[in-house]
Amino acid sequence: MKNKLLFIILTTLILLSIISCKNKNYIYTEYDNYYEYIDVSYGKHKRQILDFYLPKNTSNKGVILFIHGGSWVSGDKEGYRNDLKYWCEQKGYASCAINYRYISGNANYNDILDDITNSLSKIKEIAEEKGITLENLLLTGHSAGAHLSLLYAYKNKDSSPITPQCVVSYCGPTDLTDENFYIDNEFNVKLVYLFSNLTGKTITVKNHTKKKNILSAASPINYVTKDSVPTIICHGTLDDIVPYTNATRLQAKLNEYNVKNILITFQNSGHGLENDPDASNYASVLMHEFVELYLKKIRN
Repeated sequence: MKNKLLFIILTTLILLSIISCKNKNYIYTEYDNYYEYIDVSYGKHKRQILDFYLPKNTSNKGVILFIHGGSWVSGDKEGYRNDLKYWCEQKGYASCAINYRYISGNANYNDILDDITNSLSKIKEIAEEKGITLENLLLTGHSAGAHLSLLYAYKNKDSSPITPQCVVSYCGPTDLTDENFYIDNEFNVKLVYLFSNLTGKTITVKNHTKKKNILSAASPINYVTKDSVPTIICHGTLDDIVPYTNATRLQAKLNEYNVKNILITFQNSGHGLENDPDASNYASVLMHEFVELYLKKIRN
């Protein structure tokens, strides 16, 4: 009888939770050690959704934000689901992955930066509803996601709802004025077309020098200051999409301002960082060190 009553109570609670989730238009699951939020809306556009994993009873005030790649025109947060579970369930850190508006005639990089801000406001609000304060942020992503991570960490540091403390870039474009993007071939013509949608201005291989100010404004390297956040740069020397010179240029700029940084060179890899397991393991170790060093600290 007691077991039957317990079953009825648990079933009722589950049904109430499902009803509540349907009303909120996202999937919510409570586990022993963390809360899981799937497809939470942070805006009116269908792409403005996020997944969020929040540990219970944690003193950690940090959150890791994953931003997907895909040339700013494709990709999805789903690819980071295992990473979110790992950092939350095993390491005790809040973790989030977002979808954002693809670049088009209606959205450029500034609109995506707004998406990041709004997503951070949303997860901060959710955490506060559970009595948890999120103060420190690590941003990371691959390719276009790395570009957005770097750009947001450097450009929006002081206005972010959760303060960026460090950033980890995997093959991210850092300097859109780099001449290696503009070697006149079929691939680069298509790539530079993306820069047009990214900036909202017409950019071509032939006119790019006249658009330097526009390209500079969309380049993370131009927002580096002495107060920029510590940075890990992972890049393959054989990258034929984002030239390796983008990595070395960013490191030089960070060094110029005495900003802590580490460049991990993948000597045998292209854009997928696929052929250097030792470098990949080293990048994982360093990211763990950055998380422990910068997300646990209490801001003054």
